[in-house]
Amino acid sequence: LKVICVTLKKLPSHFVQVLIGVHLACNSRAPPPQMDIAYEFSRKRKEFGKHPHFSDSGPIEVVNIAATTEFDEQWEVRPSTTVQIDCIPSFAEHEINTERYIAVDTGMQHKEGGWPKEINTEEFEDKKRYLRKIEMDDSFNGIVLSLTKKVESRVRQNNAINMFEEYFADQTDDHSAEPPSAKTITIFRDPNKASRPVSRVCWHPDSPYRVASVHCDLSFASMNDYTSTSSSAIGDVYDSYIWDITNPNRPYYSIKPVSPICSIAFNKKNSDSFVCGCYNGIVAVWDVRKSGDKCVESTVIEKTHSDP
Repeated sequence: LKVICVTLKKLPSHFVQVLIGVHLACNSRAPPPQMDIAYEFSRKRKEFGKHPHFSDSGPIEVVNIAATTEFDEQWEVRPSTTVQIDCIPSFAEHEINTERYIAVDTGMQHKEGGWPKEINTEEFEDKKRYLRKIEMDDSFNGIVLSLTKKVESRVRQNNAINMFEEYFADQTDDHSAEPPSAKTITIFRDPNKASRPVSRVCWHPDSPYRVASVHCDLSFASMNDYTSTSSSAIGDVYDSYIWDITNPNRPYYSIKPVSPICSIAFNKKNSDSFVCGCYNGIVAVWDVRKSGDKCVESTVIEKTHSDP
């Protein structure tokens, strides 16, 4: 017995119709004739329960409790009662101390910057040569003029207020307890064994660590002693030097003139060259980049100064 299908058909609201089909099958060799069994039954709507119906009605008294004096002794009458009603929602407030922000003042020392990659900032000569190249550029004057206008506007702004106002003009510093003093920093020893006086000292215009010292004894008797010695000794006696105060053991540059040097001066435009005035009246020019210890140019002996 096999149930084939169950069908629920829609009928009017007060009937429900159900159809059930049954299929009988046999396992015989010849298929038996098929037989369908169907049964139909109906039920009324009222048999399924009461239909709900809603409507408006007046108040209905459920229970009525009469007044009594049994609990009068427990009743306490208060003279007044204050009640506060607020429709605004209440908010909670909470205060905490956050972690303190610690500020530290730091400084930075900017020594070198703005130089091209091919310029070695450790070499003073390379930097000086590059600065001279910029100064000789045609656009250098125009750039300086434009910067001057900007600086002038800043100076006018600073002049609007008294930047140099003296707040403690009535107070004077007493420096009487600090007497002037000097101390020896470096001692340069003359490589020449002969005792020679220093006729002139000249500081390098660009480097604060270089100084030139020339040797010449202007007394006539001492010069006769120089000329009476051998030619090799004369060359050593006439030598003068350019010193580097960071290396006092060896001269930075040796000057070998043909006559003792009375005076020396550096070229302010090109600090690699300097001029010397010799005892015999010759004026000679040296260049530390080209000539080594020999002069580049000098005046002829026939047209020289007659006095040192």
